[in-house]
Amino acid sequence: MIDNSRNRSNFTLKWHHMGTHWDFYIVRVVVNPQDGNKVRQRDVARTTPWSGEFTVNTRDVMDFGSTTSGHSTQQSEITFWLKGCDNGTFGSDCGPWSDPVTYTWR
Repeated sequence: MIDNSRNRSNFTLKWHHMGTHWDFYIVRVVVNPQDGNKVRQRDVARTTPWSGEFTVNTRDVMDFGSTTSGHSTQQSEITFWLKGCDNGTFGSDCGPWSDPVTYTWR
């Protein structure tokens, strides 16, 4: 299950009941991809073995509601993908990427 919350400068994604015990998660995020913004990837510590949380400071990625050229857009969009991973002696063993989760608002 995935939940979200948003305020003026932050967007928080929370997930839980992932079905498998993971040591950490990898999150990919892109804000307003229609404006040419790139996907960014971060390792995220787990909250519990079955849950995690990731907050995007949207001003670090780009300003919501404007394109890279500063012109207003009709709506803002943020897309996340995540996967769980276990630490191993010779590297990490990860599950598959989730389906993309996209939130859109005006």
